[in-house]
Amino acid sequence: MTAAGTKVGIQRLKNHRVLLSISLPTSPDGTAGRKCPSCRRFFKVDREVFGHPEITCPYCGATNSSNQFLTLDQRRRLRAAASRFGLAEMHRLLSNALGSLPRSSSRGLIEISIRPGRLELPPLLTYLEQETIRTSVCTRCARNASVYGIAMFCPNCGKRESIAVFEQAVRSAVAVLDATKSLPLEKRRVLEAEGGLDQLAENVLEDVVTAFEGCCRTRYEEVAGPGALASIQSSHRRNVFQRFEEAVTIMEGALGRPLGAGLSPAESAELKVAFATRHVLTHNMGIADARYAASGGVTPTGQRVQVTETMARRSMELVGRIIRAMY
Repeated sequence: MTAAGTKVGIQRLKNHRVLLSISLPTSPDGTAGRKCPSCRRFFKVDREVFGHPEITCPYCGATNSSNQFLTLDQRRRLRAAASRFGLAEMHRLLSNALGSLPRSSSRGLIEISIRPGRLELPPLLTYLEQETIRTSVCTRCARNASVYGIAMFCPNCGKRESIAVFEQAVRSAVAVLDATKSLPLEKRRVLEAEGGLDQLAENVLEDVVTAFEGCCRTRYEEVAGPGALASIQSSHRRNVFQRFEEAVTIMEGALGRPLGAGLSPAESAELKVAFATRHVLTHNMGIADARYAASGGVTPTGQRVQVTETMARRSMELVGRIIRAMY
């Protein structure tokens, strides 16, 4: 934590208004916490961003006044500063008022004495900022942000970085898959028996296709514009980018260059099956159908497709090649 001063800056304005300024603790890397007023999740931004009029939540995308993103610790520190000022101001006013009165008054056996007492201010609260675990740099505004989950927006400029979102989704999926390997053997067996490992592999595959769709949609809008995106989704259905071959064809037309050069015919066929597998997982409870069979799937129609961890990891790798070729 970077030390924060205890002195409260005071600027007296017109109409009996007062502007107080107080420093807030920061992490050693110069970042300070923020908490979204909408989704209530925590993140950190550069100290230079404090004065920005607006901040965007990296998780849900809500944009609001930067003051609305103050954390509970920061609010408590500011309230403590305001309380200290209020007590000091009240003491000053009372001392001035009492100073004009006689120090003491005596009538017979009764003596009244008035003296300003010693002012004891409450402490100015401080705190430790949450540890920075992962820092990301926005390719648009080049500012840093620290997030603690899947983030889709830059808190500083508010823009979405589709390639960064995909890379983060891959890192998250890999971290979860790797974490299961470090479980004690007995817990891993229980997880496997309950279908947890199967569910995890299926979720990763679904997330990969979702991330691919989001990247295609965002990249297409960047290249061709919002109107063209709306038109292509209207003419090809809104979920057009969930269909691998069709999505690649559309993106190649928009970018004016091939995207599948890094994939062999066998790898392209592999991805086609993976996307068809995701479709039946999402829309048919995983039961193979005619569309799945037409895509080259090997599971007989009417049976449930099986998604392995190897398939999930392989899909991430191949989809990553296509997405990186878009940039």
